[in-house]
Amino acid sequence: MARIFSILAVLFAFAALSTAAPTTSPACIVQTPSVNQSTCNWYTDCAEPIFQCGSKGYPVGYGYFYCSKFAEVVPKMSEKGQTWLLGVMQCLQSALSLKLTTPLSCPSVRSYAFGTHPTCYTSGQVSFCELGVPDLLHLAPVFQERPWDLITIESQKQIATVLGTCGKQFAEKIKGIFHLPHLA
Repeated sequence: MARIFSILAVLFAFAALSTAAPTTSPACIVQTPSVNQSTCNWYTDCAEPIFQCGSKGYPVGYGYFYCSKFAEVVPKMSEKGQTWLLGVMQCLQSALSLKLTTPLSCPSVRSYAFGTHPTCYTSGQVSFCELGVPDLLHLAPVFQERPWDLITIESQKQIATVLGTCGKQFAEKIKGIFHLPHLA
């Protein structure tokens, strides 16, 4: 009987070791973006091994996909557009890296990541709201590959949040230009 318990204990210990979550590499916590594809590999090399959401989950199916597409656009953008896009890439990865040590379900990873998008789009050195039409036109083709991503509830919420923030930022600029104390 003692032998059976010993065998079971070894089997349980082995099972626990083989199903333990991968450890987070220190290199995965802090990332600095550059204009190359390897920046986007953070999603496949760091986030996916921890969250294990698969090819359709947020790290690979959304984060890596869009990061890779936007990395191709960076060189085409104005200096302001490049600053914005590289800042967004860094912000999104940095925000998600804060959760690498937190056990999250795949839906929770997606929900958390989507929740960080509006802030990353509008609160960096350059806000999305400051981009000119040429930069916006460079971004548009990225969404033509998967237009259905723009009509999800999550995307609609973040679009509304970003537009609301742009309205507030614009009102603040007008207020500053015309020295209006109570606008916005």
